[in-house]
Amino acid sequence: NDPSPARSEKAAVAIGMSGNAKQGIALLLAGLKPVKTLQQDQFPSHHAMLLALTRLANKTCSECVTKLTELIDADKSSARLPGAVSQLAETQVALAVIQNKN
Repeated sequence: NDPSPARSEKAAVAIGMSGNAKQGIALLLAGLKPVKTLQQDQFPSHHAMLLALTRLANKTCSECVTKLTELIDADKSSARLPGAVSQLAETQVALAVIQNKN
């Protein structure tokens, strides 16, 4: 939740590369917010959090599936915002990856 998008993006990448799923997943899920609450300069850090989550989580992570499903539902109503459609698609892909990962 760093106000600097660059630091948030770097932190998300570091969390994903750490391999520490127990701590990393909780941090990433806490940082993910609906697109309508983000500024456009925060989109890369949101994307980095999704990528890190796909590295750490697998289909046994029910919290991940719940959080991403909630984000998808919330973001569907934000489709008119610039960049929201691509962010929605990235969240949908992250959910699919996690649901199919052993």
